[in-house]
Amino acid sequence: MRDLGFTNLVSDPDPNVVTEMLFQEEVDAFVCSSITFPDILRSLNYSYSQVVPEYVLMSSDYYIAFSKNTSPVMVDQWQSAFEAMRSDGTYDAIYHQWFP
Repeated sequence: MRDLGFTNLVSDPDPNVVTEMLFQEEVDAFVCSSITFPDILRSLNYSYSQVVPEYVLMSSDYYIAFSKNTSPVMVDQWQSAFEAMRSDGTYDAIYHQWFP
């Protein structure tokens, strides 16, 4: 963004500092991961419901990786269990518990 001419940017290696700046209205917005931000907020006694996510800059899928030596039967068992969790709502319940 600096290369594009933005001069009103603030950076800090500690996301807690920028989170406090957001709540003190010293910054209007900042980029953060939806995976880690709820934990940062909780650690500072804030709630995810106090912020408004505006833009998705990128998204990622998450994977379970298996060793090349893992039995295909074991991989199939994991896949079946995962598909069952998706079907019965367990996956969504866990996801929303940890990633509100």
